[in-house]
Amino acid sequence: MSLGQYYNGYQANGKSAGDAGSMLVSSGVSRSPLVERSYIEGGLRVSPHPTHLIIFDLDGTVLDGHGAGHAAMERAFREVVGQPGEFSHLDFAGRTDPAMLHLAAERLGITISAEQWPRLLRAFVAALQATAGATQALPGVPALLRQLARDPRVGLGVGTGNVEEGAAIKLAAAGLAGLLPVGGYGSDGESREAMLRVALDRTRAYYAAPNAPAVTVGDTPRDVNAARALGVRCIAVATGRYDVPALQAAGADAVLPSLQDPRAFYAEVSRLSGRPLVG
Repeated sequence: MSLGQYYNGYQANGKSAGDAGSMLVSSGVSRSPLVERSYIEGGLRVSPHPTHLIIFDLDGTVLDGHGAGHAAMERAFREVVGQPGEFSHLDFAGRTDPAMLHLAAERLGITISAEQWPRLLRAFVAALQATAGATQALPGVPALLRQLARDPRVGLGVGTGNVEEGAAIKLAAAGLAGLLPVGGYGSDGESREAMLRVALDRTRAYYAAPNAPAVTVGDTPRDVNAARALGVRCIAVATGRYDVPALQAAGADAVLPSLQDPRAFYAEVSRLSGRPLVG
């Protein structure tokens, strides 16, 4: 039984990944503003019918966890499985948390039991709370997200390989809690494409904007490939492991060196969506 299947078991019974997250609350892990899907505070607001949907990846795109995920997975793996997962040797870029846990188990030639998966999830989230303190927003991101959140034409979402509680912890640590109120997570599907499909569906439903064009923002070829597989335009940013030429070679619709230039970002969203969006 995989971590994704564990969440899917909740969804098959009419519950969401957020309901699965409530298990963490009963285990002493606090529920976050992201899981509550609260409205943005401090004068920011959620537009009820935006004309543009923008879905952001997290690690390497809007924030830098400084190895928090690696450290938390290693700690949880040792605690539950009794062996080192050697996550520092694995390629995290663009992969979901469940996929990373599976990959570590496969490399060790072991199978995680159905009983171990929920324990592993709880241990990982608890460890991440302890390791995520150094997480930082990448340059330009807080200002850009707040500008977009104030724009009534824009609906913001998240499409990340982090499990939902993990995403909430990192966003809070980076000072970005509440800015990406809806989306898809690694707990919704082990493949990037499955996660992104959920992110698109949830974001369209959340904003009641079924026909608004969507643009995704990511930093890896896997982000680009997932968007292309779903027929969605993708802006890649060279703020992670991959530089501009590598992201262009991966087939991104647009590549920016960073998110520090709001005008350049707005221009690319306008071009790719076919609808003007002037910042």
